[in-house]
Amino acid sequence: MVTSTYNVLVKTGLVGMGEVVTEEALAWHESHPKILQASELIAKIHNDVASYKFERKRAPGATSIDAYVKTFGVPEHVAVDELEKMIENTWKDIN
Repeated sequence: MVTSTYNVLVKTGLVGMGEVVTEEALAWHESHPKILQASELIAKIHNDVASYKFERKRAPGATSIDAYVKTFGVPEHVAVDELEKMIENTWKDIN
């Protein structure tokens, strides 16, 4: 998830709220709670699923799809299906 900017966007949003956000809220963010981890995972995988074909043409680099295919030796469409299931299951952590 380090490659995802989601964490930066959330922290920027908190800081941008000014005095409404307390030191306690920032400390909560820094503790990297499960809801933040789940949000980052959803954002990263959803982005990869939506743009992996374009990204592959634009510049070489590994996506979640590439990693899944290589790790489990499955076709691309199976990797996409499994990652979409992972997104659905991660929403349960948030809810």
